[in-house]
Amino acid sequence: MQLRLARISVVVIGFCLVSISQAAWIPPAGYTRTGESFAGDAFAVAPDGKVAVATANFAAGGATVKVYANAAAAQAAASPLRTFTDPTFHAWGDLTFADNDMLLFSENFNNDTVYRGTVSSGAMSSLAPIGSIPNAGGIALKGSTIYVAAANNPGTGAVYIVSGGSASATLSNLGTGFLGGIAFDSAGTMLLTDTNDPSFVNNPGKLLRFDSALNPLSTIDLAAGGGSDAYDVALDTEGDAFVTTNSTITLIPHGTTTAQQFGSAFTGFPFITNLDYVGSGFEPNSGSGKLYVNAVFSDDGSIFSITPIPEPASVAIVGAGAIVALLRRKRNLRSEISDFRFQIAALLALAASGFLSATARADHFYATQVIDRTAGTQQQAGFTDPTLALGGPRGGGSSSASIDTYNLGNGGSLTLGFNDGDSHRVIFNGPGEDFIVSENAFYQNDDPHKSFAEFMFVEVSSNGSDFARFPVYSSTLAAVGPFGTIDPDKTYCIAGVHAVYANVDENTIDPFDPAAAGGDAFDLNKLVNNPLVTSGQVNLSLIHYVRLIDIVGDGSSSDAYGRPIFDPTGAGIGGADVDSVAVINGTNNPEPALIAPAGAFVLLLARRR
Repeated sequence: MQLRLARISVVVIGFCLVSISQAAWIPPAGYTRTGESFAGDAFAVAPDGKVAVATANFAAGGATVKVYANAAAAQAAASPLRTFTDPTFHAWGDLTFADNDMLLFSENFNNDTVYRGTVSSGAMSSLAPIGSIPNAGGIALKGSTIYVAAANNPGTGAVYIVSGGSASATLSNLGTGFLGGIAFDSAGTMLLTDTNDPSFVNNPGKLLRFDSALNPLSTIDLAAGGGSDAYDVALDTEGDAFVTTNSTITLIPHGTTTAQQFGSAFTGFPFITNLDYVGSGFEPNSGSGKLYVNAVFSDDGSIFSITPIPEPASVAIVGAGAIVALLRRKRNLRSEISDFRFQIAALLALAASGFLSATARADHFYATQVIDRTAGTQQQAGFTDPTLALGGPRGGGSSSASIDTYNLGNGGSLTLGFNDGDSHRVIFNGPGEDFIVSENAFYQNDDPHKSFAEFMFVEVSSNGSDFARFPVYSSTLAAVGPFGTIDPDKTYCIAGVHAVYANVDENTIDPFDPAAAGGDAFDLNKLVNNPLVTSGQVNLSLIHYVRLIDIVGDGSSSDAYGRPIFDPTGAGIGGADVDSVAVINGTNNPEPALIAPAGAFVLLLARRR
């Protein structure tokens, strides 16, 4: 969306070897900026990646909306696939793609209505009479119904439904300040931004909420997001809400009414405007979704995108290549042989330290040791032998539960090791998923969205004393009965969720293939920002132990966003059952002693150079 203000956009592109971008705004841990960057007054992104960019022309009219094949084409200002314009167009309220071919946009300077443009044919038409939606702003779809927020004077905001060639106000006299963005979550709840700032004194914004029948719900105060006002709102795959609040982006995790700042503050004279989201998955270090942010009116000077941080495999390979290149550039002409010897030693040191773990040979094995256990309450008789958790999985498939398991009991725990005789084996942070935890979940009527799941926290340790816990997310918002089900899509980094298909006794399914084996796979890269990892107490290249802890699913435990965690609990429920831990990226222990000689070799050669 766009306020009726002229803007000056300055795009600053920076580059250095250490950081891809020198832009002012920094995403939170687990996310990165993609490098996509383009300019415009308003924008929208289609599911297939098309990008629509709107440019105002307040004085003369003839404002344009240009549709590009993708963000790269928009960044290069390539020939657009389609341009929508009219002499009466001056300024834009919002743009949104209804699908990959249909674009909706509101003009709110002269025409005060919503238009539909078809990218493939170029056809364009107004969806309601001129002037029928005063101050037309944000656009959202609920099913096939079009809703438009009207940014009227404070206290007089409205929401219009556009249908059958006309527009009618379905809600009116809304907001303390000015309305702006609008969105609907998966339950049909409508979210509306309210600047809450009628006198423009930088009050914290509000997020208004209405249920699927448009009855008002409690308002969310955005003060904890660190900014002021509220301009636009976008929802990611998981239902988390993101709101632009002048100098910050504010996050409201799905299922909560708690605001928090997302990333750093913008600098300059920041006025961060519209947002859009496309893709699948937007959790820290997980997913391919992208959040696009219009930060043209800030020191960033552009529209850019954010995505979860990439897997370590690509980082390691690029990093190693960069180091080799730098070493080759730094010539000491005393001896070319000395240069080569120095490069080889440096790479050996990197490999020994785990930096090149992505290219290391991975051994596959299972847990072989019961290191420690604490039985929880209501532990099930007949399933109290912890050695049943050793060895390979014996899954029962999608419709039945394995009985070759150890029951933790409610709140119980089990710590497993991987040594085999004199062979000291460890898990390392390699490419992709690093190990699989198998419980005995199965699906109601084979429906993968209805799992008879019993949750576990997963923790890892290098020394047996300090355990780093995977950050868990759960958006099941209400208590689950003793024999209720969970939608696995509403969980993240929780074990005990998915059915187990691999059975080392009964089938040939590869138990080390996350796509085929079932169970719940874990990537150590999701722990790179854990304080125990950053302090060196847990070494992700030397994981000796995995600890599994039953989550009592009565809401007494919380996820990383502070939301209560619910899973089947109550009479007759004894907590999670452990079948197996299968290691995908494992090796015989490359003891740290190997790192020192390699590093010393580099220093020795450096001195000799």
